[in-house]
Amino acid sequence: MVFNWIGLISCFGPHLDHHVCGRCRTRNGMMLLAQPVSAQQAVDWGPIWQSLPDGDFVDVLSASAGALTHGPTGAYLSIRQTAAASFGHDMAAQLASEVRLQGQARHSADFQEGVNPFLKKRPPTFTGR
Repeated sequence: MVFNWIGLISCFGPHLDHHVCGRCRTRNGMMLLAQPVSAQQAVDWGPIWQSLPDGDFVDVLSASAGALTHGPTGAYLSIRQTAAASFGHDMAAQLASEVRLQGQARHSADFQEGVNPFLKKRPPTFTGR
């Protein structure tokens, strides 16, 4: 998912995650059967994206926060909106939502700042606009 590195949003990923990949495991294994889930299983199944030893948590959290701070925050908001909306959308509605948000992102200053530095081989400086 490299779209966010140029100020755009991901395509169709949140809908697949919520509606295809994790639904059965979440509903059957965790909710109905109340089976415990290890940290590694949670990573493998998708409810969480990373598991860390306690001693690494603060360093990884700080690095992640720093990366997000300097990224295209407008695109991050759109990513969160499309992910949240995917719970209540069918495929057609989800795609329509993503088309609308992608269109907005495509006209943003962050998108221009993502593309121009890529072409000029320099790091972007995003402003959140």
